[in-house]
Amino acid sequence: MGEDGLLPSRLSSIHGRYRTPYLAIITSSLIAMLFVIPGSVELIADSYAIASTIVYLMTMIALIMFRNKEPYLMRYFKTRSITIRRVEVPIVSIIGIIVYAFSIILIALFKSIYVLVVLSWLLIGILLYLLSKSSRHT
Repeated sequence: MGEDGLLPSRLSSIHGRYRTPYLAIITSSLIAMLFVIPGSVELIADSYAIASTIVYLMTMIALIMFRNKEPYLMRYFKTRSITIRRVEVPIVSIIGIIVYAFSIILIALFKSIYVLVVLSWLLIGILLYLLSKSSRHT
């Protein structure tokens, strides 16, 4: 993410001797410690599970978009699909969107506090991205 300019440049700095993004590692470790302070690893584990479910849902949507944006691209593997109003929709995406959307609804009903945590982190991530994007253009 640092190489792509998706993080502030300070977090992307590389340690001279060990060649690792040491500030990003320290920052993420401190944030993980904040998640564990309440005395349960459940918060960080459930937050990760919810975030992963959202990412999988976004992947299913991206598959549909990519399939239609680049229809003539050489593909070595292609799943079966149906066409809805000249939009090619892979069956895998339809099933995935249904399953992941249903999962997110269930999570929101039964673990709403964790959804709030994930949405807060999503908002922080968007703000960091916008800050690093604006600093690159100035």
